[in-house]
Amino acid sequence: MGRSRPPRVAVCVLRVESRGETGVLITVTTTSDVGVRAPGRTRSVTGSAEALALVAGFLDEYEQVESPGHESN
Repeated sequence: MGRSRPPRVAVCVLRVESRGETGVLITVTTTSDVGVRAPGRTRSVTGSAEALALVAGFLDEYEQVESPGHESN
């Protein structure tokens, strides 16, 4: 029996900044595994629909990697 690895933990952070009359700037920073020393991905958008699409993509990617039948050694 091999050593089991602790569950993978991923993080998604949203930062919203007011840009006055021009709206907001939403910065989405994602880290796919906090246990691995690697820089996260950062993207900035100006609309909530774009930000939600980035978050949905992050969640879909996590589910694909963590789904049964996927090797995560």
